Formats: sequence, C-alpha cells, structure tokens
Amino acid sequence: MGLPETLEQLNQRKVLLLHYNKLATLPIFLGAFRQLEELTLCFNHLTNLPASIAQLNSLRVLHLHHNQLSQLPLELNSLPQLEKITLWGNAFSLKNQALLSEVFDRVALVF
Repeated sequence: MGLPETLEQLNQRKVLLLHYNKLATLPIFLGAFRQLEELTLCFNHLTNLPASIAQLNSLRVLHLHHNQLSQLPLELNSLPQLEKITLWGNAFSLKNQALLSEVFDRVALVF
C-alpha cells in the first residue's frame, strides 16, 4: 500500500500522522515537507527509509516504532532540529542499537 500523490499538496504541514496505514515504502516527495516538525510512521511495514527524509530540516520528532526496520539512514543525523526517534518494535540487533546510539549521539533514540 502507498500514499496518494495528492498528499504532496499538504507539504506546509507541521505534523503528519501516517500510522496504521500498512505502508511498505515512502514516496520521494516526502522530502518536500520542509516545515514538518513531527512525523509519525509507526505501526506500518517499513523496511527502510528514503534518502529524501534527510531533507526535512525542521523535523524534531520521528516516530518509527513497530515497523520492520533494521537500520537508519545516517543522513538523518544531519537534521539540525532532530531531537527524538522512537524505534521500539523493529528488527534492530543489540549491535545495531549500540552503533546507532553512538552515531546519533545528540538525538534521543528510544528502542
């Protein structure tokens, strides 16, 4: 299941709630949501995130819990406002959790 292209017209939103949508992928146009401060993608079927998510320079909180993620794009660490990422209920190994916690040292990662 995917997102409708008409969603791109809402790119001025500060909060976007896309939880419980059975999403397996995210569209590239998500990077156009430059004003977005909070993105909720929990309880979907995501296995990875598009590189365009690193364009969300206003993003402060990213909810990714209960997906099928085992890694994060390291580009997320360059988001200047990012404070918190929720990750519990994903497929992160303890080794990956430790590595990500080290890399994302200024962001609260909640496993």
